[in-house]
Amino acid sequence: GYMVTGGDPQTVKLVALLTRIFTDADEDGSGWLTVHEFVEAVQQPRVVASLEELGVVVGDVKLLFVRMDVDDSGEISLREFIEGLLKLRQEMIVLDKGIRA
Repeated sequence: GYMVTGGDPQTVKLVALLTRIFTDADEDGSGWLTVHEFVEAVQQPRVVASLEELGVVVGDVKLLFVRMDVDDSGEISLREFIEGLLKLRQEMIVLDKGIRA
């Protein structure tokens, strides 16, 4: 699986959750998610709730996919998926601090 270096427990949990979401969503087992597979997976209320618990608010799913698909292939790998969401969470933490400060 995907290894997190020096992750806090929250991050480790998030990565485990994302790996599960990705694997469930990757119906053909290709190791890649199409925009369709991604949108379907991430819009499930259960998934949304779990992500929010871990500090990730998805927002616009299609936009998120485009941001994650760094190589513009129209599909994202597990690595792009996890890194994209970790980055999103990081931005939210920064934003949150800014709002509270």
